[in-house]
Amino acid sequence: MSKPTKILLVLLIIISAIVLIVQNRTKTTSSNKSIKIGVIAPLTGNAATYGEQLKKGIDIALTQIKKENGAQLDVIFADNQFDPKIGLTAYEKLVNFEKVKYLISFGGNVCPVINPRAQKDKIVNFATGCNTLSFMEPFSYNFRFDVSEAAASKALMDYASAKLQTKKLALLYVNNDWGSIVSQTIKDASQSDGISVVAEEKFDEQSRDIRTQLVKIKAAKPDSIFFVSLVNFTPALLKQIKESRIQAYLLTNISIQGANADALGSNAEGVIYSAPKLTQAESPRNVPFTEAFPDPNSRNFASWGFDSVNLLADAFATKGNNPEKVAEYLHSVKNYPGAFGVINYDAHGELQLNYQIKIIKNGKFMSAK
Repeated sequence: MSKPTKILLVLLIIISAIVLIVQNRTKTTSSNKSIKIGVIAPLTGNAATYGEQLKKGIDIALTQIKKENGAQLDVIFADNQFDPKIGLTAYEKLVNFEKVKYLISFGGNVCPVINPRAQKDKIVNFATGCNTLSFMEPFSYNFRFDVSEAAASKALMDYASAKLQTKKLALLYVNNDWGSIVSQTIKDASQSDGISVVAEEKFDEQSRDIRTQLVKIKAAKPDSIFFVSLVNFTPALLKQIKESRIQAYLLTNISIQGANADALGSNAEGVIYSAPKLTQAESPRNVPFTEAFPDPNSRNFASWGFDSVNLLADAFATKGNNPEKVAEYLHSVKNYPGAFGVINYDAHGELQLNYQIKIIKNGKFMSAK
């Protein structure tokens, strides 16, 4: 073999080695590349308690996933302050700047602006705390984690009519989109049960005094009062209702479970609300979560974050980083043993739930008879 030929052969070997190294590095980089998940939740403001609980559930899931399989999930948090405009700004930043394709969002007044954008942009979105919308898209990129308020309100009004003999109802709610939508579902449901709304009073998100509203409600002599409030104000609201000496049943929605039972105190005794009737699932994956949140009645918000991350991780492992394939995977979820309960989704992203009536007794959330 001539010297030039030997030199050419050596060069070819070196080039081949370099190509193999580059290919291997490319494969490694591709397999280890993190998948971004955006979280849009109330991390400050009057609804921060909800966001804090959601974040705790997300953090538990991320820690566990990293230990189990080392999956690279890059979670980016954005504060929506429970405000639709701020929530939409956070969405724009995460999707357009951070190039996020997967979201966990929170808020019944925020999802009406985020869900339509996620559907249009084909962003997979776990809409947690989204009790205000109907999920009717034929192929949905949005997946509910909460009750359907229309169904929950119907269950509550049926109970109020049949068991409490309610004929006259007063409404007392926080004056934002969420409070207005929830109260409207109660009005719709009460009408079908022959219950008359005799008073409707709103209070500001920043308000700490509702005595003027309570004077008007008391004058209307309702059999029951339906109230909906952000969790930070609920203890004071209940205290002021008690001090007003209004003789009426107190009704609310599942958001009451976001409050600490000790903080609610004795003024919450007898409060009635509707909640999903969940089948609790035994799963080794849920153990770290249930250890952190032992009370099933006080873990909803955190469980939505925990289950959202785990469902996304399972979808990535099966379908890869492809939003359409991930959405297809989530549509097919049946009898998933989540920390929230056994989870079933349909093609509309609707969470299949049954409802029950609960009552607060002796500082505990329990089934009503």
